[in-house]
Amino acid sequence: MSSPVAMGPSSSRARVVVTMKLPQLQNLCKRDPLGYKDDYEGQLVRFNSELSILHLNPSVSSSRFVVLLQFICAVVSSAYKKDSPEVSASVMGLLKEKGDVLHPATRKACAQSLILLRNRGCVTPDALMTLFFDMLVVKDKELRSIAYAHIISDVKNLNKGGRNEKVNRSLQGVIHTLVNEAGAMHKARASKASKAPDSEAAERCATKATRCVSLACDLYRRRVWNDTRTVAILATACLSPVHSIQLRAVKFFLQIEDRMDEDKSKEESDEWTGVNNIDFHQHSKKTQARLKQVQKQVANRKKAIAKRQSADEEDVNKIYPAIEQLPDPQGLASNLLKSLKAGKMPFSHKLLLLNLTTRLVGTHDLLLLPLYPFIQRYLSSHQADVTKVLTYAVQACHSLVPPDDVKGVLKTVAHEFITDRNDGSQVAVGINASLRILERVPSLLTDDDDNEAGSAGLDIEAFVRDIAAFNRHRDKSVRTASKSFTNFIRASHPALLQGKHRGLTGAAVLKSGEGPKKYGEVDVAVGVEGAELLIEWEERRRKKKEAKRLAAAKKAGEKAGADEGDSDDDSDPDEAPQLLETDPKKLAAAAAADDDVLKFDNDEQEEEEEEEEEEVEEEEEEEEGDNDDDDDDDDGGWEEASDGSSVSGEWKDVVDEKEDTPSVSRKEAEKVRAEVSKTRVFSSEELARIRKLVARENAIKRDPRLAAKRKRELARGEGDDFSDLDGSDSDSLDDFSDDDDDEEGGGVKGRVSEESIMAESKRRRLNKMERLQSIKDGREKFESKSRNGGSTNTEKKRKKNFLMQRQSWEMRRSKNDKQTRTNGAGRKAKSFTAKTVGKHNNGKRRRK
Repeated sequence: MSSPVAMGPSSSRARVVVTMKLPQLQNLCKRDPLGYKDDYEGQLVRFNSELSILHLNPSVSSSRFVVLLQFICAVVSSAYKKDSPEVSASVMGLLKEKGDVLHPATRKACAQSLILLRNRGCVTPDALMTLFFDMLVVKDKELRSIAYAHIISDVKNLNKGGRNEKVNRSLQGVIHTLVNEAGAMHKARASKASKAPDSEAAERCATKATRCVSLACDLYRRRVWNDTRTVAILATACLSPVHSIQLRAVKFFLQIEDRMDEDKSKEESDEWTGVNNIDFHQHSKKTQARLKQVQKQVANRKKAIAKRQSADEEDVNKIYPAIEQLPDPQGLASNLLKSLKAGKMPFSHKLLLLNLTTRLVGTHDLLLLPLYPFIQRYLSSHQADVTKVLTYAVQACHSLVPPDDVKGVLKTVAHEFITDRNDGSQVAVGINASLRILERVPSLLTDDDDNEAGSAGLDIEAFVRDIAAFNRHRDKSVRTASKSFTNFIRASHPALLQGKHRGLTGAAVLKSGEGPKKYGEVDVAVGVEGAELLIEWEERRRKKKEAKRLAAAKKAGEKAGADEGDSDDDSDPDEAPQLLETDPKKLAAAAAADDDVLKFDNDEQEEEEEEEEEEVEEEEEEEEGDNDDDDDDDDGGWEEASDGSSVSGEWKDVVDEKEDTPSVSRKEAEKVRAEVSKTRVFSSEELARIRKLVARENAIKRDPRLAAKRKRELARGEGDDFSDLDGSDSDSLDDFSDDDDDEEGGGVKGRVSEESIMAESKRRRLNKMERLQSIKDGREKFESKSRNGGSTNTEKKRKKNFLMQRQSWEMRRSKNDKQTRTNGAGRKAKSFTAKTVGKHNNGKRRRK
């Protein structure tokens, strides 16, 4: 092992005799490869002899072989690269032949030596990764983790500068072949064929394929293999008869978006934490170098803040969800349903497959009609994990599904959950599930118009009215679910509700004639929606500006004439008209000079009018609360045409009689919209303004009070609030935004979360961060008043003096109420009993 070595004749300096060790020899070989080649070759001979001995008895631990292997691989990879193919081939052959029986320390040393050779370019990636794929089934956890981590890091490094399609295709082909082989072996063993493989080989192949599928999933999660080939391989794995392979692939499609979001948020938080911690050296000596360090840290922090605040910038590495990249989602969903019906598997496994099948149907709007009768089997109140089954039933619904097929699911939910014999939480879950189904399949509400009995024997009108009657249930969660359901029906199809349950919104929607579309009915877009509203708004704005300009010019002319008359009292009266005629440029300058005064006067006048308007509104709100039909008659914006110019059932735009703009029917409005959309290119500010105008018109249609207020404003000539729709205030453009984020599945398309249909009292408890976020949202909600106008009568009643409120008619009526007298008598009786009972024991109290 050690021997004195002298320098050769080629050395220019005297040699120092040292006791050689392998680390020292390794250093000398790197510095002088030619001078120490003989020593290296001697160690290489020793390595080959130890390798041959190890082939004969591989299970024995050999520390000498491990030391020699580390030395040879380190020297070969740096100084003697010509010998690297021979050394790597011998080590790889040892792992292939004796990998299962080698000593763990020897296996680990061989794997680490091969990784060293690969990092220094002495081994090709394909050969080493193929070997490490075989090592993934060795019963050595530490070796498996080393092989797995190296494959991940090596593939990531190969694709860092750009996609290495050659290596990617090769490895993806290996994984696809392994998945198919494992499935074929499992089928052969299940059919008990004559040439079926033994159980050990089949199990080994299945384990290897499972870990390769996990490898592909991890590479997709790290955004290395995020192409369609990887998704196709994992889709094939979803149909594998091997349960471990199938479960791993199914969980990938169901959870990959959440995992990637977690990784991204963790990376951003770690990066922000590192940048945000600045060492200002407050308790150390201030030097120039430390000052530069602080300045650099502050600059990095500013960059990080700017990066976090730039929310409008799109992510360059943004990819589509894996479930949306499937090449054949219809075929995959059909095959998954077949395996669900035919295969014998645990119920938890069935739930995962059912979850993926319904996600595919909901995401891609597939028609898989046999799925709905299959789901009905598991919709019973005593079924385990029935909330998950209801969630998957909601996921499988979309607007293209025929209502006759979904009606059976709705009927089962109604009969199994929405009954008095169930607990309140079960009833609430059933109502919430029914609401989600009707939201996704609105044609169910109109199905009774064509078929009174319905194919499944479910009367939708009676069903809706029964759920609306739960709004006074003793359970709070049932009341909450019933009110949510009623509000949805009010906004979509209020004709199904009784008059007492329709409310103002339902009455307005019913009067407007709006309703859900029938199955197969679609709205054909004619131009840009709301373009005619923008043209009308611009015309009114132009007229208002013109009126202001003329008023300013008239006022300036009168002022100029009055000044001339005061200054020259002795002038000839025949020349007075000539003095009033001024130059147009001077007249415009005078109008501009008096513009500020005019604005100030207008502001004072507007404030007085607003105060009067609030008083009038408060009086009218009391009248509107007593009589809703009068409010419906004051529907502003659009009303039914009564003249002969339009057909019955069409609508006409109501314009103030003071203005010259003629009323336009709906057909004419569509013509204007189509013409304007053809001849005009809208800017981003104009599109935002159009969205706001459309939202305001929709709000007016659905709110009679807002419609009445709009009509009164038009009558007073104050109907257009131009400051709200100006593009200068970008924040105001989102006030009437009616785009609600789909938060049922946490922002993932086609997914429905289990919490969205759970009962109110059974929902998951929020953590600290979620509670803080809800507090902040509440502050923003209540700090800024979303309702227009002054305070309501209810708000004023809270501030009223009690002595004044005591004499009110409401208080006197409450005093004379029978229940109030009963409660008062009970309190008096209790107080009398407490005073009289036990008086003789008052003097016998004991000290405590």
